[in-house]
Amino acid sequence: MLLNGVIKTKTKTAKIRFLEKRELNLSENIKNATVLKGRNANETVESVLKKFKKVEKTRYINTT
Repeated sequence: MLLNGVIKTKTKTAKIRFLEKRELNLSENIKNATVLKGRNANETVESVLKKFKKVEKTRYINTT
């Protein structure tokens, strides 16, 4: 039963199953993104890309 966005379970086992599905994952899936810097990119964009490169050293590929 759905009540104002909160699921109300009928049994105790359903409640446990619901809470287990909502638990935090210790390892999340790796997400991929392609970020391209254009010719007219300002300094803010360049600084963000540099910071992102520092954070994601192992998966960062420089294309320029």
